[in-house]
Amino acid sequence: MGSSNSHPNSADAQTESAPGSYRIESASNDSDPPSNQHRIQSPPLKSKLNEMEKSPRSSPVEQNNTTSQRFYRISISTLNLLELVDGYLNEPIVSLEEALEPVARTIIGLPTYIEEAKAKCHYPSKHGLSRDESAAIYIYTMPLKKKTFFDHFQEAWNSRSRSTMKPWVKYVRLFRSALDKLPRAKDEVWQGMANDVMLEKMLTSKPPFLYSCLGSCSPWNNEVVDYLQKNVSKNLMIVGYKSVNGRSVTGYTADQMDEVIIWPGAKLTPKYYVIVKETSSIIVHLVRQAGKLSCHIFMHFSVY
Repeated sequence: MGSSNSHPNSADAQTESAPGSYRIESASNDSDPPSNQHRIQSPPLKSKLNEMEKSPRSSPVEQNNTTSQRFYRISISTLNLLELVDGYLNEPIVSLEEALEPVARTIIGLPTYIEEAKAKCHYPSKHGLSRDESAAIYIYTMPLKKKTFFDHFQEAWNSRSRSTMKPWVKYVRLFRSALDKLPRAKDEVWQGMANDVMLEKMLTSKPPFLYSCLGSCSPWNNEVVDYLQKNVSKNLMIVGYKSVNGRSVTGYTADQMDEVIIWPGAKLTPKYYVIVKETSSIIVHLVRQAGKLSCHIFMHFSVY
């Protein structure tokens, strides 16, 4: 992935699409409810974005199974999982070898993968990342023999156990140091999966707390939708994240994909959601809560 082809059409262009595809647009004003221009249309039209269409994009047909495991999980929780590594910022920034030494027994062949990551990572970096910082991002996206490194890392987070996350704290510190040097994502970023009824209920029932989890997102909503429709299901849950301080790791990944990583612990508000009646699919737009936790959650509901 990671081709240099740009979007062929401007934001004002109209294109026809195959039946069953979606049109999803980012809201242009975070304080206003979505207008008719910012909803799923029925009958559905092809996806298109506004400012993002002016940037290079990747081809969804080149996505592989490793990628699907990163982009196609929803990174939200009712618990703040960042508390599992409380105090990690006090850790010194160490080499990738030292950062991952505590988990070496759980990942077969880890020294070889570390060596590969340090050899193939994007270094020197125009963003000022050290070789170890760049390699920390590269290995995060690497396929291993049986699982991806991402799988091992996510399993530790999903345990919701401080003791399970403790061996990962040094890597979390190195990974965070790398991300802090990279550009923030200015536009809405996207994840998706087959529709989950329980998760849908949680998102649409005004939950008192929602937090971001560590996760990978695509800057292109149409790629998420296209891949899922072709490979997973027609009944989808698509989640957009806005203003969550995501960092673009494009150019630093093993598969050279356009990718944004969001960090755990951001308080999220469901701004609005849209249900596509024909396919029982749902699109949810989440934004980061500004300042202190607010009791007010604005949600706009539409059914087509």
